[in-house]
Amino acid sequence: MTTTFTPNRNYSLPGTGDDVNSWGPVINANFSAIDSNITGGYPISTTGGTTLLTSTQAQNLYFYVTGALTSNAIIQIPITNSFYIIANATTGNYSLTIETTTVSASTAVLGQGLFGLFLVNSGSVVQVANNAVTTPQIPSGTIMGSFLQASAPTGWVQINTFNDQVIRVVNNTGTGGATGGSWTVSGFNDNPIALTIAQIPSHNHTIELNINGHVAAGGSLAPGENTGTFTTDNTGGGGTHNHGVYNDGTWRPSFVNAIVCQKS
Repeated sequence: MTTTFTPNRNYSLPGTGDDVNSWGPVINANFSAIDSNITGGYPISTTGGTTLLTSTQAQNLYFYVTGALTSNAIIQIPITNSFYIIANATTGNYSLTIETTTVSASTAVLGQGLFGLFLVNSGSVVQVANNAVTTPQIPSGTIMGSFLQASAPTGWVQINTFNDQVIRVVNNTGTGGATGGSWTVSGFNDNPIALTIAQIPSHNHTIELNINGHVAAGGSLAPGENTGTFTTDNTGGGGTHNHGVYNDGTWRPSFVNAIVCQKS
């Protein structure tokens, strides 16, 4: 059974003759820990107070801290001599402090929206670098629109569920992503209308007559004439009119609902 460990990361150091026929799990545990030390990440969600990392959790290299703080938050790291990368993606007007279980040792405060590189040495925490948080903060599975490019960007997958639809912004909770409407225009109606004399243009009618010498009402023919042209009186006021077409408000183009959100 291993009784010796490395001073910084606490790796098992099997001695000669130790763990006979059972050294495999010991070595595999070391490799798993090394893998976490080099590339491992661990998410921390907190609303405040002290979060004490276990020795296994502290084997990771990177820690992403989120949560809406209602009080100051503290991340406590077991005493190890190593570097840690920590990102503060919390919200709320409270601080995030990084310390070890040696409370009397030095600590470091990491501002919101920043990530820092910390050296933990002999129980003290020293921040050696910081920068803006650059880790993507859009949760996996989020569906967004309006990518004005030929294909999905790196880290995204094109969704082909929606096609030939406009975006309709709604304020109803729970309806984002719903579809409806149609490109078939509906909801318009035509009510026939009979034009009055006042609505038609002013005009008259010309009448060609062949009356074989008879005198026609409204005109006369000279003796011997049997044809003539007569014109009616003008009528019509040239007023306006409509065709009675109206929209009952029920038609919508083919659409997909979109909601407007603001990140906290």
